Amino acid sequence: MPRKTAFRFIFGLWVIALVVLAGPQPGLAAPADADADGDGVPDQYDWCPNTPPGDPIDLHGCSTLDTDGDGVKDGYDWCPDTPAGAPVDAYGCSTLDADGDDVTDQHDHCPNTPAGAPVDAHGCSTLDSDDDGVTDQFDHCPNTAAGAPVNTRGCSTLDADGDGVTDQFDYCPNTAPGAPVDARGCSTLDADGDGVTDQKDYCPDTAPGASVDSQGCSTLDTDGDGVKDQQDHCPNTAPDAPADARGCSTLDADGDGVTDQFDLCPGTATGEPVDEDGCSLADEDDDGVPNQADFCPETPLGMPVDVNGCSVGDADEDGVPDQLDLCPETAPGEPADADGCSLADDDGDGVPNQADHCPGTAPGAPVDANGCSTLDEDGDGVTDQFDLCLGTAPGEPVDADGCSLADDDGDGVPNQADYCPDTAAGAPVDANGCSTLDEDGDGVTDQLDLCLGTAAGEPVDEDGCSLADDDGDGVPTQADYCPGTAPGAPVDANGCSTLDEDGDGVTDQLDLCLGTAAGEAVDADGCSLADGDGDGVPNQADYCPGTAPGAPVDANGCSTLDEDGDGVTDQLDLCPGTAPGEPVDANGCSLADDDGDGVPNQRDYCPGTEAGAPIDADGCSLRDRDGDGVTDQYDLCADDPLKTEPGNCGCGTPEGLCLVPLCGAGLGPALLMAWAGLMGLSRRHRRIGA
Repeated sequence: MPRKTAFRFIFGLWVIALVVLAGPQPGLAAPADADADGDGVPDQYDWCPNTPPGDPIDLHGCSTLDTDGDGVKDGYDWCPDTPAGAPVDAYGCSTLDADGDDVTDQHDHCPNTPAGAPVDAHGCSTLDSDDDGVTDQFDHCPNTAAGAPVNTRGCSTLDADGDGVTDQFDYCPNTAPGAPVDARGCSTLDADGDGVTDQKDYCPDTAPGASVDSQGCSTLDTDGDGVKDQQDHCPNTAPDAPADARGCSTLDADGDGVTDQFDLCPGTATGEPVDEDGCSLADEDDDGVPNQADFCPETPLGMPVDVNGCSVGDADEDGVPDQLDLCPETAPGEPADADGCSLADDDGDGVPNQADHCPGTAPGAPVDANGCSTLDEDGDGVTDQFDLCLGTAPGEPVDADGCSLADDDGDGVPNQADYCPDTAAGAPVDANGCSTLDEDGDGVTDQLDLCLGTAAGEPVDEDGCSLADDDGDGVPTQADYCPGTAPGAPVDANGCSTLDEDGDGVTDQLDLCLGTAAGEAVDADGCSLADGDGDGVPNQADYCPGTAPGAPVDANGCSTLDEDGDGVTDQLDLCPGTAPGEPVDANGCSLADDDGDGVPNQRDYCPGTEAGAPIDADGCSLRDRDGDGVTDQYDLCADDPLKTEPGNCGCGTPEGLCLVPLCGAGLGPALLMAWAGLMGLSRRHRRIGA
């Protein structure tokens, strides 16, 4: 047989052997491993044993789908519903943190925390500026006084005067005990029933039915002189007569310098000299007794007269000339005074009844010539009997009525008559000493104006407060605690809607939790007190509503249990059972990194990566020594660019070029025989050739 033919024969046998070996070999059946999710990766090697049917998978049997498109495959994604475009961490969870509080938006219960504020695990600020136990984020009254007890909204429950209105909202914090009050905590008592509460009433004893001003003082002016009866020293001044600040007429019809109201001798001739009572000092009969005092003004010239200007003559023999005898029929023997009148003195004050202007003087009281007491206990020069202001301070100047002329604010109105004793220096004042300044031009002087700065032309009440009613609920905006009430809604005295659609007893306007179920118990804010998990935190405020019965919880109703002691409560711990003392991340997952590749063991799919090797997000090496596109970590023939696994011939040897038959049980001997035959032919050929 020619050499070429023999060689081709042997080579053919070799190829047949390779083909035979390529098929199934007797006694080498594949292992029958279980594959629960039917993804083609035996459960023993499947890192994701529950992959959904039909999902494409990687070498580890994990889905390569990325449903939320965040770059982390579903099989490894702890947050599979991340919003499109959001940056994520290695777990596929969003790293967005809009308020910069280090709690990602995905887990942040308070996403608008102020910059720099310390926060809890839920991203809610732990700042409590007033230290009342309610964090600023939920505190409706952030400046509560230190130590004051507060409600769930952080508002003080202190009520110093016990009127039912807390001090924080009490406009009148010192209301008398038991006094009824309005919504602002101000007493509604009005002792004289004049419509001005006692707290604002300058004249608390006004007569029933009298009309009053904003200060509660009667506006009656019986004589129409411009001075109210309550301050009028001369309440019967003639109509249209000019009057002074005390309400006394300044008219002096006879021009003698004594006003008509006090002129005992009106009509004195012009220019005629008069005494302090306005009586003439003229003496027509020239008897030395002025006409005004002359009981006998026509006594003949030169006739001797007594002090009364009357001549001598005494019919009743009382020692008083008849011309002067005012009592010409005095009983015989009865002692008489200089007027011929009886000296009988019933009150024993030394002034006969006949001349006694004050016949009922107290026994022993010192009296003047008129039988009136001269007692002056305050020493102001006006006897107590005529002193309208008893008890004036020693040395204080007083008027004719014994009332002080002191004027502390220098407004020209004595303190005694000054309703506004602290008027600013130089301010114009009315007859009562109250400033007439009205800067906002609302008709109520600044001194009485409780609402300074009212807009020009705006109607106001007696206190100068606007009557404007922006929401049309019948309560002026100035007194309206709820100025934006819906049109037509029924309101209370404070202008707040009384609607309560969910019937929980808290009006809709104040109800922070509208729509509470019928019959459900609620707090002062209208929020349900239902506590589904029985942890003491109402559902409404419970961040963790399914807490296990009996578990200790924080103020947010979240369990404080931390069984592995890693500092992350079990409720938030994504990796329970972390080894004691092991450092963990915010999710409670171990930060241990045995191979030092920067990917914690907990999510390192390749935990034995060689030191210094470049890695992917799963902690697997990116090295590819043979450049075949399969990383060394998964390449079983890392130095063979043509193979990724040994096959039948091993790494570095192409399949079909190795002595594979030597590995077969039955084919090996045949190949050896073919090889021996080939060698024999070769030798024979050499012999023939020789």
